[in-house]
Amino acid sequence: MTCQLESLVTIEVAYNHLTPARAPRRPVLTPPMKEVVREWAAQGLKPKRIWNALLQRFSLTEATAPMLSSVQRFAHHHVTGRLGGSDDLDAVRKKIRDAAFTGGEEETAAFTFTSRSDRNGNASTGNGSDRDPFVVGVSSKKLLRRADRDPESFIFHMDATYKLTQVGYPVVVVGISDRARRFHLLAIFIVSQQQQHHAEVLELLRCVFEAVTEKPLRVRYVMGDADAAQWNAVHEVLARDNDLMFLMCYFHVAKKIYEKTRGMLPDTAASVMTDLQELHFSTCEESFHQKLAEVQESWAKTPGLARFSAYFSKTWLDDRFKRWQCFHTPGGYATTNNPCETFNAAIKRDVTLRRKLKVGALLPQIMTLCTSEGMLPRPFEVQVTPDARLVRRVKAMARAGLLSLHSATRGSISFILCDAEEESSSDIVRVVGRPSP
Repeated sequence: MTCQLESLVTIEVAYNHLTPARAPRRPVLTPPMKEVVREWAAQGLKPKRIWNALLQRFSLTEATAPMLSSVQRFAHHHVTGRLGGSDDLDAVRKKIRDAAFTGGEEETAAFTFTSRSDRNGNASTGNGSDRDPFVVGVSSKKLLRRADRDPESFIFHMDATYKLTQVGYPVVVVGISDRARRFHLLAIFIVSQQQQHHAEVLELLRCVFEAVTEKPLRVRYVMGDADAAQWNAVHEVLARDNDLMFLMCYFHVAKKIYEKTRGMLPDTAASVMTDLQELHFSTCEESFHQKLAEVQESWAKTPGLARFSAYFSKTWLDDRFKRWQCFHTPGGYATTNNPCETFNAAIKRDVTLRRKLKVGALLPQIMTLCTSEGMLPRPFEVQVTPDARLVRRVKAMARAGLLSLHSATRGSISFILCDAEEESSSDIVRVVGRPSP
């Protein structure tokens, strides 16, 4: 009803009025779609990537495709609720207890191990605070048995990688490298404070190694950075009954030196880096000290290098971190932490897909990684083996005509009489560079 004077309208409704026209319903996730989302979410794929894959798998269109928000909610609830992929401490502890080491596991089956247990004797860990740190290790019997060999035949590596967890916990990777510079994983640790718990990680590794192999962990060479806490932990735990030698990662040394040269003149900085290279490739202790005296004398005559020379002597000639020259490392072995660093990069690329995960979601991913590493047929090289990349480059240079072999004739009387010194020098190959045409 409409009033002609006031222009007011009154609407009165009686009974229910139905119309055949209805708003279209939004497409929902069907049971087959949900099953696919569960599978891909368990693998750590992002919701947007899952949604794009659903469009291809089921040939969906704008009218039949579910909303992205629906996929996001379903994947989130499945990961956090069903898979325990959260930072909830009780859920994480349950995962650790369910996969704890018992001794009856198969060789390649991954397990967790901690240094603590609850009242019932089950594996447990702290809450991540400074007083109650969170430390848990993951490995398998087959991975640990890799270190059950001559300690002179490998180099022990321990390095931390970051940006894997949303709470900022570092992941410590421990392994060994052979004479082909190939990395062999031993164990992976998730810790809440890396700096304060080097010793706990090494002690935990040592205990689980003895439980699996019934032998003590024997280590001769350890590769590390200029970290006093790491050095102290290595000597506190591993040097008890081992003749240990702590080797410095040369890349770490070169990186720190390069940072110090950023404020120098270009010619001076280039000269310093060249001197460092020549010091690194010294063939023996005597030649190193001889070259060091020449370098320090040259630096003393160069304006502006007095402070740098003092820094170099204090830091890189210290008894703890002075073994960064190549003659300290046995022939064929890695002189840097590059094998371990490469493995850390592979974790971010293949396991976490370059994103930060909840601790509850990262733990099963690491367990899967340890299981798969134990299944790989990766031989342990005890003889010097050229790197595959080096072989490819040499073949490419040979095809391009950039390599040639020149055999020098020997006319000395010692060569005719097969002198022992001359005979021993036959193993030496001298590489001579020629200027390009």
